[in-house]
Amino acid sequence: MPRKDATLKSEPVHIALSQSDFMGGREESEHEASEAFNAIAPYATPELFPADARHLVIWGLDDVLMKISPKIEEAYRTRMVEALEDTLPKGTKFTEADATVIKALVTESYEKNGQPAHLVAREYGVDERMLMANAVGLVAYKDIALQPYEYGMADQGLLNYFEAARHEGIRPVLITSSSTNFAQTCLHYSALTQYFEGRIYGVDAVNHDQPGVVTKRRDGVKILKNVLAGVPQERYRDITVVDHNPAFLNAARSMGLNAVMVDMDGTGKMGTNVTPEVFKSPQDVLMQKFGVKPQGSHRDTHFYAGINMAGPAGASPK
Repeated sequence: MPRKDATLKSEPVHIALSQSDFMGGREESEHEASEAFNAIAPYATPELFPADARHLVIWGLDDVLMKISPKIEEAYRTRMVEALEDTLPKGTKFTEADATVIKALVTESYEKNGQPAHLVAREYGVDERMLMANAVGLVAYKDIALQPYEYGMADQGLLNYFEAARHEGIRPVLITSSSTNFAQTCLHYSALTQYFEGRIYGVDAVNHDQPGVVTKRRDGVKILKNVLAGVPQERYRDITVVDHNPAFLNAARSMGLNAVMVDMDGTGKMGTNVTPEVFKSPQDVLMQKFGVKPQGSHRDTHFYAGINMAGPAGASPK
């Protein structure tokens, strides 16, 4: 069984950028794939915070815009085995016992690092970013895309609030410790992609100068500075970070940004010396913090609008 001393194969490594690329075969070399992975820069989108925008709201993904089912962790445990087989030398196949060990490493990595690939990459001597890219692509297209309602996308009510917020000059940005591709997939099946207009930043979009994967828990200031590069500091007073992650919210405050916690299940903790504004849902943030009032339902905006943890599309607006 290949371990740390295994050399990476020269076969192409897939970077999950689109479903057609994923299904159509792997054409890039490993070097080219790595360059493509790191080339997803946050500066390729239109101006992040133009002068005519009233406010910039930086949203988190899981436990903020949507409640992603705990099933996602099991999906990563399963797909990490496949992703590792693709990353190691050609022909690598793991036994059932090997797969059990890998899945245990994913679980431990979640507990210690807040993401699934770190300990697996270290144990098998592979590049963490490449392994994570492969795993995220597999989860996005083999799990979420096939059964989006199983993984807890956002509901119709949030769609209506975002529609109203757009008319109020409130521009949304998304920052996640997952990948940009994974976030785009979740937003697509929640019908929210249209409101972000490319302002979606995963770890692949904010990490260019170190081999490991950055996380919001550990690298909040670095991530925010990267995303906000080019935004005048005098506009920071009109930027609000909305998240469930206390460390990321504290990083935002240290930079002079506003910080708001979404605490859907009452488990959020900021520490004894910090008392942030706390809301139960992203709808509450938009309504109570920014005065956004939806004018009606937009059921026909997207086929998947209304998907939530309760079941498939068609749920009533909340």
